[in-house]
Amino acid sequence: MGSEETRRDAALIAYLAADFSGVERAYLETIAQKEEKLGPKDLTLGVTVMHLGCLYQTLGDYEKAEKCYLRARNIFDETLSGEHPYSAIAARCLAQAREVKTELEGMPQLCEHALEIWYGYLGLPGVQATASGSSFEDLYRKRTIGEESKLLYDLAGKCKKELGPDSMPFRARVMYELGVLNRMLGRHRIAQQLLMLSLNDISEAGQLDRLAEVSLLKEIGETCALMKDYDCADKNYQRALSALRQSIVVDHPEIAEILQRMAMTAQMREAWEDAWQHHKESLRIYEKTVGTQHPGMARALRGLAIIHLRNRRELEAEISYKKAIDLLQDRQGRKHRDVADLYKELADLYQQQARYEEAESLCLLAIDITRSSMEPQPAAVATFFNRLGSIYRAQNQHQKAESVYRRALQILRQTPVACRDNIIASLNNLAEFYLVRGRLVDAAKSYENAIEVAEQAFGKNNRFTICCLAGLGRVYYEQGLWAEAERALKRSLDLVDKEVVDGNSILISVLADLGSVYAAQGKFSHAEVAYDKAIKFIQESSGSSSPKIARLLNLLAALKLLQNDPERSKVLWQSALRLLNDSQESDYASLATALSGLGALLDQQGDHQEATRLFKQAIEITSDKLESDPQAKIRTLNSYAKHAQVVGNSEDALFYFKSSINCAERLLEPHHPLLATTLGELAQFFLVQNQPLKSLEFYMRATQIMEATLGPMHPDLASALCSLANIYIEQSDYAEAEPLLERSARIYEDSFGSQDKRTLKALSKLADLYGRQGSKAKAAQLAERVRLTMGNAT
Repeated sequence: MGSEETRRDAALIAYLAADFSGVERAYLETIAQKEEKLGPKDLTLGVTVMHLGCLYQTLGDYEKAEKCYLRARNIFDETLSGEHPYSAIAARCLAQAREVKTELEGMPQLCEHALEIWYGYLGLPGVQATASGSSFEDLYRKRTIGEESKLLYDLAGKCKKELGPDSMPFRARVMYELGVLNRMLGRHRIAQQLLMLSLNDISEAGQLDRLAEVSLLKEIGETCALMKDYDCADKNYQRALSALRQSIVVDHPEIAEILQRMAMTAQMREAWEDAWQHHKESLRIYEKTVGTQHPGMARALRGLAIIHLRNRRELEAEISYKKAIDLLQDRQGRKHRDVADLYKELADLYQQQARYEEAESLCLLAIDITRSSMEPQPAAVATFFNRLGSIYRAQNQHQKAESVYRRALQILRQTPVACRDNIIASLNNLAEFYLVRGRLVDAAKSYENAIEVAEQAFGKNNRFTICCLAGLGRVYYEQGLWAEAERALKRSLDLVDKEVVDGNSILISVLADLGSVYAAQGKFSHAEVAYDKAIKFIQESSGSSSPKIARLLNLLAALKLLQNDPERSKVLWQSALRLLNDSQESDYASLATALSGLGALLDQQGDHQEATRLFKQAIEITSDKLESDPQAKIRTLNSYAKHAQVVGNSEDALFYFKSSINCAERLLEPHHPLLATTLGELAQFFLVQNQPLKSLEFYMRATQIMEATLGPMHPDLASALCSLANIYIEQSDYAEAEPLLERSARIYEDSFGSQDKRTLKALSKLADLYGRQGSKAKAAQLAERVRLTMGNAT
């Protein structure tokens, strides 16, 4: 055996020196000798073949690696009857090779089979391992994760050692194998516990093989990253890198791989400069040690593309994506899943650049690749269909968008158990589409369906329900159902407080929406508290100069205007503009809102010259940047039209009101609430221009849309009915005006209560109308009610 040990030592020395041809040569010589002397089914031959597979995996030659693992597994199955730890290790290696290739067909089954072997070996016969770990958990469901891992650790300590020379003590090897398998099956917490036990066992045994330590630390880091504990992941990757550099003094692919993992955790922590440096260094090492065709090069190029995009270097991002795609197509084939993912990301870039035809073409290619794989993955296909839907939406091809959104949902529902989270996401996409289109009933139904699926699958408290409730709250807000909106948003907040989700983004969104619900109900102090909390969370997570704060400042400014504090509104809108102008990120909708809001305030204060300057900036943004956000565009056109009306430019006012309506009719649903709002603005314009018949025409059209879309009891409808009644009153048509004012007063009272100023104003108008009609008693009775209510309120 001396010659075999010499070759093994030579292989290790060559590996550490990055002399991979020397390593391959040593392994191939050993394999040839064993085949000649011991035959093709020798156990030690299988071990050597498995080691050769590990080398090929390091070099990025996954096809050769997989062939080696398959051969080793066959040897172990035939030699050891398939129930030996070696068979489990070979199955795990094969599963990892498929994982790193992102070709996941059969990977869960390999992991499950390997775990079954280990459980049987540890004395747990009959325990079946599954991706959910359900049957194991059923057997030991009274145990915590800590108790479960200790049980496995104790059982491994009692087993007879049945492996040959190994870089780990036997019990540490068992814990490592179980940890990796559980991690690949998504059982991250138990995986972390088992891997830590393995690491501790190595340290306590004093058998500190650096490469074994590196493997363990990488797996612990990967598990922490999957659990979104990125600081812990980075700490373990740093330890792995330090341990590796103690053994390897030259550039090495394993160093490049760890640097890539560190880059990914840095991206998740938004440490973009660190991510950039890690990706660049891994590229340099790969190119130097294994050439430019290693798949790791494509992963690094992809990471650099993401950072280029964040820094608005779109051309550099496109170049990096194309290089990554070419590399993967050459190395892993044009139909590889990673190629499809890169197509999607490049399509995202093209969509941002309004290169819609190219974006659509790439999405269709991604769909074709994913559907033609050996085991098509419904979740991936649906993801690409959803992206295609967003491309159609950006082009205002709404029928196509709805069709592909529904197609995605249909695909997922064919395998509902495996794709429940994706079904929820697709229902959310469809609901958001309906919400933006003004189809509020359809939006509410989709959100409610998503909540039902989420609660059936994951219980009452889950991260999916949070997002669905937030969306449902927005629908209720648009429908004027304030109590229902407040209830849905508060429940969403309660779930966030229970730490069902990580991060502040959903919390910020829900607080902003809740503030708007409070403001609509006149609960101004509650609204201000909600907005202030949202701003605080943004400052904590993204810094006080984050442009995300601008949207909240816009909302606060509008709130302060409602509270008759115009100077505070002015300061807030100016702050929003400074944040947006200083930022590299593009939030054109918030910028247009701030410009229009401040412009309207300056009009009220008589500074029409500065207001005109701001409104012109807003219109320029509308022309160039808001085509994919039709609602922001329409609101900006409306604001400019009202400004033109204020400064006496009736011609411009009419032009921009009509432009706004044309835009709404072209880009929105026929019964969208924003179209109704725009028609109402034009009706008011004609009323000021002393054209009551034209005003009546547009008010009637606006009320018909509002009633069809928002329902018969929405406050916006009450306002429109009141305006319509005023026209009839001016024409002395009191019979037509009376039911409109009565209905308006009833809607306000139901929505805001009997003491709200809107209710009292409507009742006062109604009392005045009764007086004009000669109904003195009714007029006096209603006027007295208003007087007493106002007195009690005071």
